[in-house]
Amino acid sequence: MTHIRPILFAVLLAACGSSSPATSTAAPPSASSLASPSASVAVVATAVPTYSPKAEGFSSKVLVEAPRSLAASTTGLVWIVPGKSSDGSGVSAAVSEKETFTASYQAPVDRQDADTIKAAYLTPDLPPLAAGQYTESLRLVTVQPGGRSSAHMHSGIEGVLVLEGRVLIRSGGNAPMFLAPSQGFYLLPKVPVQLINAGDAVARTLVYSISPAGAPFSTELDQAP
Repeated sequence: MTHIRPILFAVLLAACGSSSPATSTAAPPSASSLASPSASVAVVATAVPTYSPKAEGFSSKVLVEAPRSLAASTTGLVWIVPGKSSDGSGVSAAVSEKETFTASYQAPVDRQDADTIKAAYLTPDLPPLAAGQYTESLRLVTVQPGGRSSAHMHSGIEGVLVLEGRVLIRSGGNAPMFLAPSQGFYLLPKVPVQLINAGDAVARTLVYSISPAGAPFSTELDQAP
């Protein structure tokens, strides 16, 4: 019996030792465990704000509008360049005392050409427009801090160049996109879109459009994209 007591004491001591704080002996977390956030964190991080489909702090001014005839249906692109057109193509307008731009819808170009490289904004090659009569225009859009356009869609093709500020573009079927000055985007017909001022200063964009003659420039929507 006297031999059993030391054995029992040793067993109890070992059991107590196994319950000591893990921080003193635990191995550091592996790199793989640190690089794998939990699903709940990912859900919180990807939350996207929603916006009212109604315009607020938004204004659009028509700078120039002109008829355009397309004799044939061919692939084209939107080209916005600083200054006035040297060959009379497209539409030109002064945005301010120091800013003048020309924009047009035209056949695809050599993207390595010197004149092409100087373009302020150039879209990819776009699906062809049908032959017929169109209206080309340039507009200056101004959005106040915290403001936005209405949710809307266009009857034709639109190319947009950011002149000032930071904007958020939400459009149907595309991920939200933030753009800074000298960046641009384009829209195909009947794609829902909304432009939001994502900065703390006034945002300005130059909007070129080519729409079927007689069709409305844009149609407002009841739901934001």
